[in-house]
Amino acid sequence: MDFKFFAEKINMPKEAVDFLFETFTKIKEKDEYKELARLMGLHISFSEIKQKSEEAAEVLGVHPYTLQMVLLCDRAEVARDRYLQRGVKEELFWAIATDVVNKLKECKEVKGIWGTFVFTWFENFYEAVIFQLGRLHFIRRKFPGGIYALDVHIPSCGPLRHEDVMKSYKMAYDFFENTHGEYMAFRTCTWLINPNYRGVVFKENSNTWSFAEDYTVFQTIEEPDYHDCWRLFGVYYDGNPDHLPEDTGMRRAMKAYLKNGGKAGRSIGGFLFDGEKINREKSETLREFLLVNE
Repeated sequence: MDFKFFAEKINMPKEAVDFLFETFTKIKEKDEYKELARLMGLHISFSEIKQKSEEAAEVLGVHPYTLQMVLLCDRAEVARDRYLQRGVKEELFWAIATDVVNKLKECKEVKGIWGTFVFTWFENFYEAVIFQLGRLHFIRRKFPGGIYALDVHIPSCGPLRHEDVMKSYKMAYDFFENTHGEYMAFRTCTWLINPNYRGVVFKENSNTWSFAEDYTVFQTIEEPDYHDCWRLFGVYYDGNPDHLPEDTGMRRAMKAYLKNGGKAGRSIGGFLFDGEKINREKSETLREFLLVNE
């Protein structure tokens, strides 16, 4: 698959395409790059490839984040072939491939460079286990006790309208094998369902409020370093909320929450879904199985 074809097919910004393709052209014949490209076609840990790419980046004279994004684009055919080998339609490959652009834009905003700082996340993409069905991403995972659930991930690609969210749950229910008889178990670990934020950071009946309402929260993990700060503010937390931007309503609300002594954190939650509605009473039965911090 041609590098530019892939980048343009997923609607990557032209500035990014030009920058990444220029980098690719400069390094594609180098032995260090060829070895990394070879590794991308093997079923090995992306943590290992990440480490090797960081070492190679110094030799090649490019930023590691840029090199890793170049690899993802250059070897995208590997991922596509694996999705097709699973018997899924090619359109599902292209749907999840758009997450490359989400991560690219996050890197530009947070790190100031075109690339990716979450390279290991894309192991899910290259192993063809993650699917975008409507607004959300899903991975079918096995949890302690031998039960399966769909891990829900929320890409940073626009409003989180509840009608779109429910449509995604229904699509996932139809796409994946049920995990609990007539029910499908869904699970997520995210700051977006932190009950401490509801009504304070997330306005009542807002999109985020409604998303969080679906989940029975099993555990909330406080994060004194506010690790997820970049997801909302586009910057890392330095411990002083006064330094955070306040150009949106949610940013202003979170900033005020922190200044008033509020604790940052994320929550683990889940629910059982019958294809039409969430069963809140039965959802509590998932607690002991889905408490896997990540």
